[in-house]
Amino acid sequence: MCASGPSVRRSAGRLRSVADNILQEHSRFVVESPAYVLLDLRARCAPDEIAEAYRSFATLCTEKNVPRALVAAGADVPNAHYALRDAFAAMFRAHGMPGGFNLALIATTPPVREVYRAIERDFRILGIHSKIFDDEAQAVDWLQNLT
Repeated sequence: MCASGPSVRRSAGRLRSVADNILQEHSRFVVESPAYVLLDLRARCAPDEIAEAYRSFATLCTEKNVPRALVAAGADVPNAHYALRDAFAAMFRAHGMPGGFNLALIATTPPVREVYRAIERDFRILGIHSKIFDDEAQAVDWLQNLT
């Protein structure tokens, strides 16, 4: 979806086009609000669908320079959610991290919470500010109160 390498440059219009395509392709998972972008994977998803959604979400956040994002995971295959870490790490290594990026993680089950804890530790090393929540209201409140 994204070209790599220093010799490839995209115009702002091209970036918006890619981001808009992601929003259309993943409209059942991605919701944009004025305060944040939500990736909602609380419905049952196959592991490959989860990985693709995380890759697209990382691309969207990077290309639109999203400062606040929220991910909600369901009770599917917990280990599939390591794709979140992999997707953001790859995007940020290739394109840099949006300034002031904050990511709220909603874990609906203990196994997903354990995966998110490991990801949160890895994100801290990468300089990604993330925090785990039990419900969406807490996560949204945290995101909206960031300065």
